[in-house]
Amino acid sequence: MKLHKQYEDFGAKVLSRCLLVNYLRDTLHPDLLVLSSPGLASIVMFRSKASTTFRIVNDADDDGNSQAVSSLGSKIRNECLTQNPDTSTYATHISLDSVTRECS
Repeated sequence: MKLHKQYEDFGAKVLSRCLLVNYLRDTLHPDLLVLSSPGLASIVMFRSKASTTFRIVNDADDDGNSQAVSSLGSKIRNECLTQNPDTSTYATHISLDSVTRECS
């Protein structure tokens, strides 16, 4: 977020935060590391500096495993969405009274 803010402070408005990070990663590869997780801002750092903070190990076995994991995750998600919960076993709605009663 700070990187994008600085980008905007210099007067640039063309790239969104995501597009800026992708552009930097593509332009500065392999010197730039981008660590990301869904729902969190990406961490952008130079590889030379990252090794002082993190134990960076090149993954020689990375033969598209991330693609396979992503594909498997999509299949699991789609299968979960087709399932109907058993409302007689699991409470699908929780009232405020039941929550506060349990905490007292």
